[in-house]
Amino acid sequence: ATLSWVAPTQNTDGSAIVDLAGYRIVYGTSASALTQTIEVANPSLSTYVVEGLTSATWYFAVKAYNSTGAESTLSNVASKNIP
Repeated sequence: ATLSWVAPTQNTDGSAIVDLAGYRIVYGTSASALTQTIEVANPSLSTYVVEGLTSATWYFAVKAYNSTGAESTLSNVASKNIP
């Protein structure tokens, strides 16, 4: 499954992001139980391929994090059926 996102430019308080450190992709076979995590420790990336998924409908969301580990809220959840 190929995921892509747009890098955030502002914190929730409206201030500019100056220390974006990367992204965490969370995913699972239930939209309410995204139990697996992939860390993308490169803030310049905006696409990632999740490999090795079994046949199922998979749900994905992305959150950004900064250099101190503070995380954004989750993105909208997207799904993909893997035959």
